[in-house]
Amino acid sequence: MKLYPYFLCWFIPLAFFPVWLGATDVSVEVDSLIAGCIDATFMGEYDEAHSICDHLEELVNGSLAPFYRSAVLAGEMIDFEDTLGLGRFFFESQRCIERAQAAIKSGNHAADDYFHMGSTLAYQALFLGHQGQYWKAYRAAVKSRKALEHCLELDSTYMDARVGLGNFQYWMSKKLDVLNWLPVLRDEKEEGIAQLEYVIETRARSKYLAVSSLANIRLDQGDYMEALLLARLGKAKYPGSRVFLWQEGAAAFHLGLFT
Repeated sequence: MKLYPYFLCWFIPLAFFPVWLGATDVSVEVDSLIAGCIDATFMGEYDEAHSICDHLEELVNGSLAPFYRSAVLAGEMIDFEDTLGLGRFFFESQRCIERAQAAIKSGNHAADDYFHMGSTLAYQALFLGHQGQYWKAYRAAVKSRKALEHCLELDSTYMDARVGLGNFQYWMSKKLDVLNWLPVLRDEKEEGIAQLEYVIETRARSKYLAVSSLANIRLDQGDYMEALLLARLGKAKYPGSRVFLWQEGAAAFHLGLFT
């Protein structure tokens, strides 16, 4: 994971966001598949995650299936520190965005469509930035924020979007620290942290996404003990997760602990 600087780490947990669905037989099955996809991705079991995405494609239309496919591909490339799946990622992510935009344009949309589009734009910003296409990355990141804000306007209880927005507020403010003296820019780092802490306290399904996000922030701030505690909280839920193992190792190294 060292391939990507800390200011981009907020994108990583987005690969594991769940979606809340109504209680129909199909939606219950879809919700179960999504939970399995989240667990498989957190544990680095990408073949299983892709297999679940195949099943999602058979069950549902719209932006959901390509969103999760994009998420798995992004998580896989970040984990292995390569870009072998980049072509497929951009294909799937664009498919997700186009489907979400079509639903929004037709008026037959839900908060999910804004969330899928916002999160997928965040993934694109990550990889565009890694390729050195900084202006395109910035534009995608700004569009991502707007979509996540629209999601929360439609459903203020959408905790997944709060995690994404909180990450955006912290890392974008961090990146623009040198310009925060300008009156048009506000330092939103503390607001972003508060968003993540709120999600953790509500014990929503997004809890461990917020835990991972906040651990990255505490590492960035040099609060290694808090980062260690958060990483171990995540590892207790996902013992073999390289995300939490990496965070624990980084915090322990800085603290002089080797456990």
